[in-house]
Amino acid sequence: MASTHSIPPNAAQWGWLRALAPLPPYAVVVRDIPDVLISNYEKWRERYGVSFSRYVAGDPWQKAYICDVWWYIRYLNQWGEVASRYPRDTMVMTYESFRDDPRSALEKIARQLRLDLSPAALDAGVAGGTKEAMAKAQDPDIQDFPVRADGTGRAAFSDEDRALMLAILDRHLRHDFGYGYFDKPRGFQI
Repeated sequence: MASTHSIPPNAAQWGWLRALAPLPPYAVVVRDIPDVLISNYEKWRERYGVSFSRYVAGDPWQKAYICDVWWYIRYLNQWGEVASRYPRDTMVMTYESFRDDPRSALEKIARQLRLDLSPAALDAGVAGGTKEAMAKAQDPDIQDFPVRADGTGRAAFSDEDRALMLAILDRHLRHDFGYGYFDKPRGFQI
């Protein structure tokens, strides 16, 4: 089992590779793009050294930011392709469903990964995933990137920021996973 916050390799889509060496099942968590952008910007604000509006425009060459709208478009497009081609092997759920019902989300992931977890293990997973538990586990010598209990920061989208982000998504996002960025659903849906 492995955990990653990354874009899957193109090879995850290759049928011939899966025939030679079957890949394990995947459980993928996606999140609403505006929330991703605010979260990443707040975490790395000092390192980025730009206004939130500049950050929203992103860097299509992936040199300026750890994660921006362009990185997340690649993430969603790649996972959308994998999930479209291999829906039984690729379970996709939203971060929001995790937040709203973490126990149910963990149960679904355990089933997808064929893990027989006890109720106590599931309870421990839910307890360990709270912001309070994560804040306690944070290295006290690192003050730059604290877990915010309320999950909010100072960054906020202006009307112009949102319009820019939606224009970028309209041109490049193939899979919206049901987030409703467009008039009609696009690509893989949850």
